[in-house]
Amino acid sequence: MVSTQQQTNQAREAVKPGGQIVAEHAVEQDWERYLFGSTVVRILPARQVWRITPHGQTLGDGMSAARHALMGKRAIEIGVGAGVHAIAALKLGVRVLDGTDIEPAALRATASNAEFNDVQLRNLWSHDWLDFEPTEPYDLMLCNPPFCRAGTADRRSFIDRLIEQSPRFLRPGGHLLFVQSSMADFAKSEQALEAAGYYASVIHQTRQ
Repeated sequence: MVSTQQQTNQAREAVKPGGQIVAEHAVEQDWERYLFGSTVVRILPARQVWRITPHGQTLGDGMSAARHALMGKRAIEIGVGAGVHAIAALKLGVRVLDGTDIEPAALRATASNAEFNDVQLRNLWSHDWLDFEPTEPYDLMLCNPPFCRAGTADRRSFIDRLIEQSPRFLRPGGHLLFVQSSMADFAKSEQALEAAGYYASVIHQTRQ
């Protein structure tokens, strides 16, 4: 059992071998700002949409550290939330980005936040986790999988499904970037990534 004080978060990079949303407006003082390296993202918090957690900050910092995996790429984010990582990805050089979320409020928030950060997602789709077929192979897949509020006692449930199913979203040589806590067993993720055919590495790590 790992205490909260000793919890470690890791952002991982794994390489695979070989509806219209209407934006909503807000005043300047309502915005929150997040910094990933030198990249600034402005976000308007919205009801029914998760706010960024330490895991989310770790993923954003990992994206900044792995900019080579983002530049000029076609990407998809599973579970966009308020759009923090989708917006950061576009600012870090992703060429085209599609996003999904099960919550309509999250899709509306992402559209608004993207507009006010002067970036644009290609598509925003309402999908439940990975239960859909991609329309094309992507160069990059981003995800902050549900953990503490995953709706299941198995903290690895969404991580395992992400690793298992992500190859069908990616072209050969594509990248999977995701974040997880030490409370969900790093070693098991390393084994699962290897079994799925990935070459994996830790690109950023924080303690909280």
